[in-house]
Amino acid sequence: MLSPVSRILNSYNRCESRRIARHINANCFPKFVNKSVLCFEPTTFFFCNFKKVNSSSRKSVVPSSSGTDLPSSTSDEKPKPHAFLHDFCITIPYGAFVLVNAIIFYLAGLVDLAAVSAVSSATIAMASVLSLKTWRRDESSTMYTLVAAGTTSFLAYLSISKMLSISGLRWLLCLISGFLAGVTAAFCVYNVMAGGNPPRRGTH
Repeated sequence: MLSPVSRILNSYNRCESRRIARHINANCFPKFVNKSVLCFEPTTFFFCNFKKVNSSSRKSVVPSSSGTDLPSSTSDEKPKPHAFLHDFCITIPYGAFVLVNAIIFYLAGLVDLAAVSAVSSATIAMASVLSLKTWRRDESSTMYTLVAAGTTSFLAYLSISKMLSISGLRWLLCLISGFLAGVTAAFCVYNVMAGGNPPRRGTH
């Protein structure tokens, strides 16, 4: 049996070991939780039940008026740049205009330009619909915007080239067709260079 003096010394050693453990926890292991389980005994030293705090999952806390802490919604990520208007907001009505223009070209005797306008209208309409569907899925629609830009650029080139060999009302029709095609092509190029279509509401 231990003498009273030995018992007192053992109790003192246990209390001193726990005090040292708490000091080590507070100064050497700041990234661990459940720090009170670091134990010292007179003959053994062991760690148990450590759980490291994942720094990437930490959320800032904002005090609310009710006294409870709420997670902050602020983020370090900056919103991506984008155009001020969706490409299909321009290309869909323009595709309808090109289809009507194809009929007018045919009635005016510009059969070749009417055929190109009809094909261009179908291509622009298809690219616009696919761009809209892609945008609804929160995906990039740059490819379809470039298709519309290429089609309208080609149509503008043909319309302006046709102006050199005709005159009168047909010349005016080609001027209007070439001008609107050039403006639409310029907007599609701007849309791509600005970063694409604006995101859907609630996703930025």
